[in-house]
Amino acid sequence: MRVITILALFAVVYIASALASAHSAEEQIFARWMQEHTKSYATEEFGHRWAVWRDNHRFIEAHNRQPNKTFTLAMNQFGDLTDHEFRQLYLGQHISNIEKETKTKIDTTEANTVGLPANFDWGWKGAVAPIKNQGSCGAGWAFAAAAATESANYLKGGRRLVSLSEQNLIDCSSGRPYGNSGCSGGSADRAFEYIINNRGVDTEASYPYQADLGVCRYNATNAGGSIVNYTQTTSGDDNSLLQAVAAQPVAVGFDASDPTFRWYSGGVYGGGACSTTRLNHAMVVVGWGVEVVSTYHLTYWTVKNSWGTSWGEHGFVRVSRGSGDNTCGIATAASYPSA
Repeated sequence: MRVITILALFAVVYIASALASAHSAEEQIFARWMQEHTKSYATEEFGHRWAVWRDNHRFIEAHNRQPNKTFTLAMNQFGDLTDHEFRQLYLGQHISNIEKETKTKIDTTEANTVGLPANFDWGWKGAVAPIKNQGSCGAGWAFAAAAATESANYLKGGRRLVSLSEQNLIDCSSGRPYGNSGCSGGSADRAFEYIINNRGVDTEASYPYQADLGVCRYNATNAGGSIVNYTQTTSGDDNSLLQAVAAQPVAVGFDASDPTFRWYSGGVYGGGACSTTRLNHAMVVVGWGVEVVSTYHLTYWTVKNSWGTSWGEHGFVRVSRGSGDNTCGIATAASYPSA
């Protein structure tokens, strides 16, 4: 009986020691994360942020322990934010695209994609500008519009990529008559309408990013790119999107509200509890490909995001692609400009 009591006591001490050690290890990781991201908190806030980070860290670890997953998660710059805070700061309502009275009709039959390579990326052609960081401003729509316009102008001229001003689009296409909402959301189509009507968009160098809505100060003499029209793909049709991406990079809406997308670090993202209609972010599809995992062939879109290079695969995400998939609404509101 005494032996059993002693063994039980040792077990309690061992478990307590293991729990304390695990807690200490998490605290050390949190401290390194704070240092890496230059974070500091007031005394009264520290406990709250530590608890939020710890819960996020455990969510990531639990996902990565799951078998047969197609993508992995990792802690990043968003670590001390709750889901609600993240959505408020980094996502914005995707305002409905303008339905054009006349637009190019895309034949969505599969015959029009026969002969396309299994893997393709416009970055291989030099048509994709470096990753940018929108910061705590839900203006992914402006970054998507600027990136698609940069690529369209490059493909027309074939010389060099000119970085265009997202701030110009935020300041000048928000409110009437275009209807975007600055850091609270918008759509690439409405930004395209602005660029067409104003014969261009300013360069990043002459109209730098401020991550906030300001007064419009566009100067046509500083325009770094222009477009004459834009085309909307067939809503929800992956094949229509594939045909469009075969011609040039395409701006797309996306539901990025599922926590797994926030922490995405690599692999083929298969979505989570996301919608194909309630879009809150925008990115640019720059290619497609196939990845062989065990006996599975995973087809995907290669997508350029605007959350910096420390997120995802150096700023990019591979999103699951398949006939009728429309993962997280990636094909719901897609469009591309003509320079």
